[in-house]
Amino acid sequence: MPKSPAAEMDEIADRDERPLRLAHDTDQPPVCVVLLNWNDAENTLACLRSVYELDYPVLRVVVVDNGSTDGSDQAIREAFPQVELIANERNLGFAGGANVGLDYARR
Repeated sequence: MPKSPAAEMDEIADRDERPLRLAHDTDQPPVCVVLLNWNDAENTLACLRSVYELDYPVLRVVVVDNGSTDGSDQAIREAFPQVELIANERNLGFAGGANVGLDYARR
């Protein structure tokens, strides 16, 4: 029987409460995934589920909400509290939003 989306999200969230391993604890390089969202929580949440299914040892995830007006930033925050969420006040376009995320990820 397939799991419900809520059950899948709970399972992923439980797994992601483990401590983040530092880069020197593994041979794998640290990775930062930057995602851009605009009024599309459904697809962004599906993408986040896929990213966390990778179970990469040193993973950081940044989501830039590009001025959404549909509450998708809140849906992302509730479903994946471990995500670093940047909420732009307005839509900066794809390049502008992506640059915000990349600049943030470099810090």
